[in-house]
Amino acid sequence: MQKNETKLQAFLRRKGNYLAGGVMAAAFIGLMILGANVNITIGEDYISTKKVQEKVLEKVDSYLAEHDNNTWDGYYGIKELGLRYDAHIVALDGEMFVYNVELDRTVTDDTVSQLEEQIVKKCGVYSEDNNYGEYWVEKTGEKTLRVVLDLGNATDGKAITGIFRALDDIDGVVKAVVNDYNTPAASSAADKTA
Repeated sequence: MQKNETKLQAFLRRKGNYLAGGVMAAAFIGLMILGANVNITIGEDYISTKKVQEKVLEKVDSYLAEHDNNTWDGYYGIKELGLRYDAHIVALDGEMFVYNVELDRTVTDDTVSQLEEQIVKKCGVYSEDNNYGEYWVEKTGEKTLRVVLDLGNATDGKAITGIFRALDDIDGVVKAVVNDYNTPAASSAADKTA
């Protein structure tokens, strides 16, 4: 028996590093295979893989398809605003809210100025203490305009609905749609830049 133990010890001294490395490599590969299909929590850290992210996006897309794409309207309370025109948030695009607005009259520089004044009335004067994001208003066609709201460093999201309320005080607004790039306002802007 003594002879077998010395042979085992000699073998482990010579080849033990290879065995330990193989076991560690097998464990690492096993974790990679497991991690490709599930989320892993190590202590307080959360690891998500590309496959898991794809599954989450599929679930979000199917949820939105089941709920008639009115999810964001409900979340931001668009119907509760009591607007005189048709308003809709099609999608979220990071921190950018692009309002494509249609009017039943010609958009002039005065229309743009009135809208900018109304936004300040609804949201307040922009300051460090009242940081609701940056916005700009531009004419995109004869009867269309666009309001772009960038919430990059904003500390308050009140401008999202504040712009809808400001548009309600502008005569002739028929429709305002957020982040829908298939509206006439978006199409005319694309033609303008092409």
